[in-house]
Amino acid sequence: MSAGRFVILRKAADQLEVELAGELSERTLLTCEAEVRAQLSVTKPGGVKVLIDLMSVKGYSLEARDGLVALQRHLGNKAAQTAYIADSPAGRGLALWITHMTRGQIVKGFSRRDEAESWLAGSAGPTTGVRPVAQVRDGAPPRRRKRATG
Repeated sequence: MSAGRFVILRKAADQLEVELAGELSERTLLTCEAEVRAQLSVTKPGGVKVLIDLMSVKGYSLEARDGLVALQRHLGNKAAQTAYIADSPAGRGLALWITHMTRGQIVKGFSRRDEAESWLAGSAGPTTGVRPVAQVRDGAPPRRRKRATG
């Protein structure tokens, strides 16, 4: 069992990369979150795009999972988009959990780095993949679609 570790790289003023590896513990994630907070302390909201690499994660504790949720919630205040890269079952499960636990943020999981980087660099803007549901007006009957008969 390898101890959890992290590396934080500031690629540019608007790009941050976090690499997590090994067996993640709560202590590792708390230390990582403190470092990320320091790096982003003067960043404007929505002023950075974040890539979190989970490719080398072997496992994690439930407390570490909660620590990563807390980290992502903080990132949501500063990041326009966050991409998670994972190809192992542990990493994919962790990325999926983070995506579901951080509503209202633009977070997406990928299995390949180049796809994540392309999504972060995209000029079309971030998408969540979820379309909003149209509200029915009060008192208005729902519209019925006519079928074409042929």
